[in-house]
Amino acid sequence: MPNNKRQSIINTSIKLFNSKGFGAVNLFEIAGKLKMSRGNVSYHFKDKEQLLQAIALEMWQQLEVTRNKSRQLPSFENL
Repeated sequence: MPNNKRQSIINTSIKLFNSKGFGAVNLFEIAGKLKMSRGNVSYHFKDKEQLLQAIALEMWQQLEVTRNKSRQLPSFENL
């Protein structure tokens, strides 16, 4: 279950960061949006920077999956 909670924190944070900006959002606001304590958020992410690193890592992983899919398409060179 912690993975689902961690992912919920990431998803909610992305929405808040996109709508208000990274600097305008704090862990209290993220926790409030998720109806959990700040301590619960801090259990998964020590601070906002660590949360941002997790978001960036997830985005790079998604980009890599997309890139790998495009490499699997057949080549049209020999047509």
